[in-house]
Formats: sequence, structure tokens, C-alpha cells
Amino acid sequence: MRVEYDALRGNYDLAHNFYFVSKKFKNARGMITRGIFDNGSVKNISPVRGLCAPQPPPGEMNVTFDVTISPDGKTLYYSNAVVATSGQPKNSQISVATKDTDGGFTRLSNSDEVFEKVNALASRVYNSAPSPDGLAFFFSPNMLFAGPAIYVATRSSTREPFGSPRRVEATQDDSPFTFSLFSFSEMGGVSPDGKYLYFHRVLDKARSQIYVLKRRD
Repeated sequence: MRVEYDALRGNYDLAHNFYFVSKKFKNARGMITRGIFDNGSVKNISPVRGLCAPQPPPGEMNVTFDVTISPDGKTLYYSNAVVATSGQPKNSQISVATKDTDGGFTRLSNSDEVFEKVNALASRVYNSAPSPDGLAFFFSPNMLFAGPAIYVATRSSTREPFGSPRRVEATQDDSPFTFSLFSFSEMGGVSPDGKYLYFHRVLDKARSQIYVLKRRD
């Protein structure tokens, strides 16, 4: 896939609307961007209206990143992060927005409630990966002294908040995490049929690999 922008993690809905993060539109409208995936390229690229990063503390930056769109194109998940001037993220939380009639998005008024237990797990949570039915939510928290990992939170209805997260043990390699010996897993995405989970595992400072898990029915 070819995108004519400095692009970061994204995905597309069933109508081939491709959502991603672009540094080109790092302004008052945020960094979330949309285009049309067509014949191997993303065309008609423009910033997504309505999702602005909140005002950061003095002397720091605030960015919106890690966008994921639902298959029907109506629900968008993303993270807001406060970043120090050194470039290191200080904290990040996950939010959810719904599509407006004009094509923009509005953050749900109960977004904080929906992700209360998810965002409470660590100061930095990111890599949103909902299941197609919206009842399971995979993500990556960066746990103090344990490093990043992959967790899942579930709910019985899309009208309810997500419950207490639990670690997805099958994505772990049981290697100890230290700041000199990197070995950790981070969430990628869930297939449109909900049967496969994709993630990558950082093996050390120079190597990483992509893995896939198949759901047990």
C-alpha cells in the first residue's frame, strides 16, 4: 500500500475509507487523516474533522494517534497523548468517537466511562484493536517495570463500559523485561471476521517479528 504522506498505523472500513495518522496535518484539527484505498494506493487524503487533541500542559505537546475504524465505518477509536519536549510520551488514554452526518467524528460523551477500566490500567495505553462486534477490546498498556503487553477487556453489550482487562497470555514469550534487554509484545489488529489477532513482538533493540493467533471456537 502506498500513501503519499508521512503515515503511521491505520486501517480501513468495508467501504475502503482508510484512516491513519499523518504528521502533515499536525495542527488544530489533530493528526487523524482519511483517504480512499483504491488499487494499491490511498487517494483523496484529507484531515478528519472534529477530533482535536486537547490543550497540553505548558511546555509540552499533545498528539492524537493510533486510530482504528470499525468495519462499518461508524465508530473510530484513537489515543490522545501528552508528549514532553524531549519527544517521550508522558501519558496516553484511549477514546472513542462516532461518525457525523457530514463525515466528521464526535467524541462520545461517555467515552471516559466506556474506557474507565482500560485507561486505569497504566499511565500509557494505546494500540486500539476492537473486535468487529465491539464486545472485545484489545490494546497495549505500558506497565511500569513490566514493559508493554497485550490486554483484552470485554463487555456483554455495546451499550455498556468495558470490564476489567486481563492479559492475553498467548502473546507473551515469558522473557523478562528490562530497559537494557527489550522483549515485549504490542497489539496490532483483529481480522474483520474476528477469528485472527495480529501483533508484533520486539525481540531486542534491533529485531521484531509479526505473529498471528487464531481464535478457539
